[in-house]
Amino acid sequence: MTNNTVEDNTAHQGPAGIHVDRSDHVIVSENFIRGNLTEDNGYQGNQYYGGGGLALFRANNATVTENDISHNTANFQNTGGGGVKISESSRVSFIFNTITENHVGKNCYGAGVYLNDNGSVSFAGDVIAGNYGVGVYADRTGRSIQISSDPLNPTSI
Repeated sequence: MTNNTVEDNTAHQGPAGIHVDRSDHVIVSENFIRGNLTEDNGYQGNQYYGGGGLALFRANNATVTENDISHNTANFQNTGGGGVKISESSRVSFIFNTITENHVGKNCYGAGVYLNDNGSVSFAGDVIAGNYGVGVYADRTGRSIQISSDPLNPTSI
């Protein structure tokens, strides 16, 4: 998915912006993903809910590059990912994205990025700032999370 505007969508049971489920070799590039809202309607704590802007579920070998992911909200209790939610995925790379001014509701986590039950995830040259809640929240993340200003030389944490 390249060079699109995904804006002002509302979902009552699941991701509101872009939702990728059970896919390999995913590319999300050069998109504006803004103002999307996923709301709680009583289905609390389901790992497949959340992800106001971008949600990757069981997505492997995914590349997310040069997107503007901003002003999105996840409002499901016990889940999160106002900007981005990644769950049960591996080998996911974020490169030169701007993830700002995203929100989560009460008892939600990861206003910028919520990582849940994943393999390796890397961030290189991304701006994750000004989110309302924890910027990056990792829960049951497997192998490694790598963060770097240089996409060619990420550092594991």
